[in-house]
Amino acid sequence: MKEEQTLPLIAAKTIEQHHMLKQGDSVLLGVSGGADSVALLVFLRQIAPGLGLKLKVGHVNHCLRGEESDGDEEFVRRLAQKLGVEFVCSSFDAKTEAKKAGMGLEEYARLRRYEFFHQWAGEDGIIATAHTLDDAMETVLLNLTRGTGIRGLRGIPYVRDRIIRPLRDCTREQVEAFLMEAGQDYRTDSTNCTDIYSRNKLRHQVLPVLRQLNSGLPRAFQSLMAQMTDQWKMTEDLTDRAERECTLETGRLDRQRLLDLPPPVRENLWLRLLEREKVPVSSGVLERLERCTLQGKGAVEPRRGLRLRAASREVWLEREIPPLPPFETPWLDLPWEKSLLYPVFPGRNLRLTVLPEKTGISAEKINNKDLKNQLDYDTICKAVLLRSPKPQDLLRQRGKDNGIPFLYRTGSRGLTSGAISRMLVMEDREGIIWAQGLGAADRCRVTAQTSRILYIEVLEDVE
Repeated sequence: MKEEQTLPLIAAKTIEQHHMLKQGDSVLLGVSGGADSVALLVFLRQIAPGLGLKLKVGHVNHCLRGEESDGDEEFVRRLAQKLGVEFVCSSFDAKTEAKKAGMGLEEYARLRRYEFFHQWAGEDGIIATAHTLDDAMETVLLNLTRGTGIRGLRGIPYVRDRIIRPLRDCTREQVEAFLMEAGQDYRTDSTNCTDIYSRNKLRHQVLPVLRQLNSGLPRAFQSLMAQMTDQWKMTEDLTDRAERECTLETGRLDRQRLLDLPPPVRENLWLRLLEREKVPVSSGVLERLERCTLQGKGAVEPRRGLRLRAASREVWLEREIPPLPPFETPWLDLPWEKSLLYPVFPGRNLRLTVLPEKTGISAEKINNKDLKNQLDYDTICKAVLLRSPKPQDLLRQRGKDNGIPFLYRTGSRGLTSGAISRMLVMEDREGIIWAQGLGAADRCRVTAQTSRILYIEVLEDVE
């Protein structure tokens, strides 16, 4: 075996090139007991004294293979003890918990495993996993079968946040040669010998055929992944700029600027938004987001309680909030002073101000959005109260179908039940005179004959 192809030299070069470790780092190693993770443990134990590394071995027992899983745990425990490395372990019933969570077994087990790793590593520790070049090749092929783009063709990144992969450039053949030379045994997961998982099918059936077509397959994959990584970095830089330029002061996105972006940049912006909300991303969700944005209307619900909504000028994420119970304030008799602060419920106050007509918005500006919060003060009958909407509420307005309860009109705009429960309805002794977002009833609307205006300001909404 040529010296330049040995695992220690390749891994040491990978660590240096990608700045994975520095003097005195604390490192949590995820060790399953298989060849790759055992090789990583042995290698890092060899270089630890020179770098002053503080090593800790973490093992997660998924309780999937009965005695075999317990045997893996005991093997790793003894190996850590033999090498003088601290050992930590946790176990959970992955199959049962994944079913309860409504997730696939592999994905759920991976998420839980990394939860343990982060917990054991602490706030400042590094997490080292034993992914190899073979793993990266399998990942690229798996992503291809799912219709991936540039991002999925990068394979497995060398570094992600606090997670490092020192064996990322080592083949499985080099791993096994290293262990043989070190005289170190390891455990073999019996499920790896079957084709019940997609990754195993690729490993046993697809990659051998590709190797027959190209004996230098690992180098070809490395070249592809390196190119895709560079292109992805460029896409990320463009997305940084696009997000700044598309984000309005309200936090919403300018729809036209979104449409002007190159499709790969726009798709990556969707990916960012969804990942911040911890939403699993699929090509189907991305296609629906794209269609909604192109149409400039409608909504997509990538998960329960979260919607992406599009309008003619804006696109935004809307989070569901729990509905409030029905509320109603006491009657407030007219007349009152020029300005009155009116608490409605926690997080929502109104200021009611009586203005001469000339200081308000003139009746000629009937289409001005602010006019929706103005009423003809002198048409209000005796007293007002504020309350939550009711299903049968009617708001008599010119040009509207006044036989239909206004909540149906509200519902057609896609408001959630939580948002509807926070709408304010004002009524006087004769009925409803104003609804938040919809404006005044005809009998109280501002006209050219209005002498005094009741101006409604929503001061606070911190829910």
